[in-house]
Amino acid sequence: MKKTYFLGIICLIIIALSISVNATKFDLELVNQDPDPATAGEIVELRFSIDNLDTEYANDLKLEIKLSYPFSSVFGEEYVKDVGTLLGYQTGIESKILKYKVKVDEDAIADSYPLRIILYSEELDQYTEKEVLVDIDNKNNAEIIYIDTIEIQPGNTTSIEFTINNVGSSPLRNMIFSWENKDEVILPVGTSNQRFIKYLDVGEEYKIKYKVIADSSADPGLYKLDLTLEYDNTLTGETEQIITNAGLYVGGGTDFDVAFSEVESGEYSFTIANIGSNSANSVSVKVLEQQGWSFSGSNEDIIGNLNKGDYTIVTFEMSGAKSEVKLEIKYTDTKGERKKVEKTVNLNSGTSVSLNGSSNQIPQNGEFQRSKNGAMGSMGNGVSKLITWAKWFVIAVIIVIVGIVSYKIYKKKKMKNKDKNNKN
Repeated sequence: MKKTYFLGIICLIIIALSISVNATKFDLELVNQDPDPATAGEIVELRFSIDNLDTEYANDLKLEIKLSYPFSSVFGEEYVKDVGTLLGYQTGIESKILKYKVKVDEDAIADSYPLRIILYSEELDQYTEKEVLVDIDNKNNAEIIYIDTIEIQPGNTTSIEFTINNVGSSPLRNMIFSWENKDEVILPVGTSNQRFIKYLDVGEEYKIKYKVIADSSADPGLYKLDLTLEYDNTLTGETEQIITNAGLYVGGGTDFDVAFSEVESGEYSFTIANIGSNSANSVSVKVLEQQGWSFSGSNEDIIGNLNKGDYTIVTFEMSGAKSEVKLEIKYTDTKGERKKVEKTVNLNSGTSVSLNGSSNQIPQNGEFQRSKNGAMGSMGNGVSKLITWAKWFVIAVIIVIVGIVSYKIYKKKKMKNKDKNNKN
């Protein structure tokens, strides 16, 4: 009986000693996190405090973070750190603080996630384990991509399209998109420059179309569009704003019309007109090698520059019996790029037909006169009217002069007859 009693006391002492060795005499807390809440896909810094609740000091303590979803390691960061020495009752403002950085998974949804931390001493064979909660929210992020049009013609209505992408991990709400050209060279047609988007889910995109027009008198060049996107930030409850810009080129290429003017002694004359919205520099015209036509001289002529609305005449010595002839026009556009346009000219109607089938009528022979700089003008009707007016003006002057002379002669004769009558 005494043996049994003695063994029971020994067991109780062993249990008590075991409890005292592994008893929790340290307190672990998550002091703060930066940012708070953490953002999915970003790095968060965590600060932990360690309090010694015992009277005895402790050496060789280590604090370890056990990473699990949605937390992962950051390159160069250690997740087992030495605590050092903790004095007896080292608590409150004297607590030991350790910092750790962890990466939050980009697909994590908004919630509070557990993170397990362990304080232990291998020498003393004791540990303290605790689970803390880290708050995570999704990030709001959008980007504006201007993708559709890079060049517009002055004076012409053009469609442009903007694309907005939600590249964050939470939906975007109550978005307002707007754009502005401070030079006021490029303006929207038939609508304002603002558009409202109620909702845009994660990974989705939204396309916004506008019709715009550039001032017909605008100088060729690159014009800046200021793009603005406002949306409600679900993390802060405030309105966020994204400001960026895009370039839109005003100018570029042009178009030509070609008409057959006349043929005389084997010389075929063609009228070349710049019917586009931009000027053309270093213009040259070439009659292409084609079946049914032969050339006595050069089949290419250099015109020079043709402003929009200008026209001139080129002449080639050629022979053939076909009713059509193909010409190639090369020019340098306002961006400095060399371009070419092919035209098929009907020698019967005086109309040029482009390769895409469009055609335009050019004034025919007799309506053009060459100026000193080589440009042509439709002056035939004006000159004819001027000549007619001058002719009648001269006739009227002659009639007046004849009338005056006749009146003076009549008056002299009347005076002579009066003098003769008085003498008699």
